[in-house]
Amino acid sequence: MFIAFRLMAGAAAIFLLATLPVVGGASEKAPLLTREQIDATWDVAQERFNSPDRYDRAYARLKLQNLADLGVRRAAMDLARRHRDGDGLPQKPICTLYWYLRAEKLGAGNDVTDQIKAVSQDVSEEEHKKIVFALESNSYRISEVCDP
Repeated sequence: MFIAFRLMAGAAAIFLLATLPVVGGASEKAPLLTREQIDATWDVAQERFNSPDRYDRAYARLKLQNLADLGVRRAAMDLARRHRDGDGLPQKPICTLYWYLRAEKLGAGNDVTDQIKAVSQDVSEEEHKKIVFALESNSYRISEVCDP
């Protein structure tokens, strides 16, 4: 179950997503945010990634992770790309693979097949097993797999 709190500060909206324990997989989670709220959270995250401040980038990463937890595929794809390219996040193959596999689980399908094959070559068998276990057990605690 997810609870979304919306705070208004002038014209800017900040969305804080708090996660409560969830039973079941991502497919059983119903997003409680509207498309407009998701888009606003996305926009804030993209803005913060452009900041030279590492705390802004950490905030942006958390916002995208929250969106991915809600089932927003483009958030998982963006996190994978950012880890692949080192764009605002550390360039880490294990993180890249994790997020591409999350995106695939969220329905990206053929859009990520080539990327998964390419980055899999840079990840050890042990790291790959960690990722697969986390995804199969619906344990989306990123720190277990990728510590940014």
